[in-house]
Amino acid sequence: MTFELLSRIASPHNLRDFSEEQLRRLAAEIREALCSVCADRTAHFASNLGVVELCIALHSVFDFEKDRLIWDTGHQIYPHKLITGRFAEFDSIRRKGGLMGYPNPAESDFDLFMTGHAGSSVSTILGMKTADDLMRADGRKAVAVLGDGALPSGVVFEAFNNAAGLKKDLLVILNDNKMGICPRVGGLAETLDKARVAPFYNGLKRDVAWLLNKLPVVGESMEHALAQFKDAVKGFLHGGMLFEEMGFRYIGPVDGHDIKALRRYLELVKDVRGPVLLHVFTEKGHGFELVRTGLHECGERRDLLGDETRHSRLRAHSRHVRGQCTQQDSHGDSRSILRHGDLRKPRRRVRRRDGKERNAADRRHLQYVPSTRVRPHLPRGRASESARRVLLGSSRSRRSRWTDASRRIRQHIPALLSQHRADGYEWGTDGMFIAFGTLFGECVRAAAKLRSEGLDVGVINARFAKPLDTETILKAVEDCGFVITVEESTLCGGFGSAVLEAANDAGLHTDHIKRLGIPDRFIEHGERAELLADLGLNVEGFVAAAHAMSSIETKL
Repeated sequence: MTFELLSRIASPHNLRDFSEEQLRRLAAEIREALCSVCADRTAHFASNLGVVELCIALHSVFDFEKDRLIWDTGHQIYPHKLITGRFAEFDSIRRKGGLMGYPNPAESDFDLFMTGHAGSSVSTILGMKTADDLMRADGRKAVAVLGDGALPSGVVFEAFNNAAGLKKDLLVILNDNKMGICPRVGGLAETLDKARVAPFYNGLKRDVAWLLNKLPVVGESMEHALAQFKDAVKGFLHGGMLFEEMGFRYIGPVDGHDIKALRRYLELVKDVRGPVLLHVFTEKGHGFELVRTGLHECGERRDLLGDETRHSRLRAHSRHVRGQCTQQDSHGDSRSILRHGDLRKPRRRVRRRDGKERNAADRRHLQYVPSTRVRPHLPRGRASESARRVLLGSSRSRRSRWTDASRRIRQHIPALLSQHRADGYEWGTDGMFIAFGTLFGECVRAAAKLRSEGLDVGVINARFAKPLDTETILKAVEDCGFVITVEESTLCGGFGSAVLEAANDAGLHTDHIKRLGIPDRFIEHGERAELLADLGLNVEGFVAAAHAMSSIETKL
């Protein structure tokens, strides 16, 4: 397919020269571009297919060189990137050095903030609107697109409450695709699903309006009664009353794949005073049947986990304490995150192409939570067994880590987790790798290579970062010529720091200890193997670090 229209777009202003037929053709070209680029890699494919028409309508009605636009969740931004002049670079998306799969202000002035799965858009756009009003930036519109699982975030309702109180001119577009990563559930979902009978309500509203225009004015009592009637009908027929009770003017629902209808409604609400919520129905994966069934991505791995909210994790924990199996939660997936005393959002270390949206800082936060035990990933099967030990065998809480790399090192995971002991896989006299987590297998291979070169280097699998197996680890610190700690998490306050603290508390010298891990900065997106190589967290990097430490010890 030739991208005749898409290739002509240097900025969203070009859309104003397109006819309605050309806009529909543009939507088809954008879907074709998404299919040709994203179908061969893990990407947020389906959610982007669902917002094509909405994105076109937004950019054809508003001027986002002046107006404000925030997408939440941020991974539904691909059509926005195509329309804002990044078509020529689109093939690089989620590749190292290429476009990010989320909004990125470094790429374009049209991307105001980086947004991931935080549900922060309404709060952010409200803050920007407040600042614009203080600077008397009259006429600048503020729009937040909220969808693909972002609405259940508690911070969204805090922002709704604040926005209604401030009475700011704010447009929130609810992109309702009935999904997050998986089909939504719960009371809020049921409330929103009522809106799918709304065409009857909207038709009734038009008929009543026509009838009233034919009647003489009968005073405030009739006006008040009709307002009550409207609220009652709206509350019965769809979920708009939820938002109206919170102080938003509810409009919709609108077919999110009808560009003409979307533009008409956007023009209607563009100049409405006060906070407005426009309810838009879209279909995740619209226009591509394979993705409609696969939902999340077309690559090797397909996530079908439920959205992880603070409430759901706490609820899951309380269930498990009562003896229910981990695998019964999160739609049968054993990667449920268990936590007690830790309320931070989980992040999965250096992971695929997600860049800053998923990073490695969570372990250091957990280190300082009293009575918490921290260990790395577990493969499927071990996770359920471990969860029972965690929740039924101790009053303390523990934190497990699962990553995409876990399946590669299953053979190294010990069966008895309740002892909290490190595993001396190989013991060396010249040096020792102490690995925490996903890079244990690489350490084993690096040690084998070093032994073939005449350097006696061993490997310890530190199965817990907290409590630390000080007996095993401090023995290595005392006996070995050098010790290298390895972790796929941040060095600042990480596992290596815990080893240094333990050695210092024991009165041992630490000059021969080197820490390898992620530096104190955000890691950009790219293939996991590429990123780890850049950080020196692969076999070659470990071998080089061991040779460097061995040279220092020889000089000493």
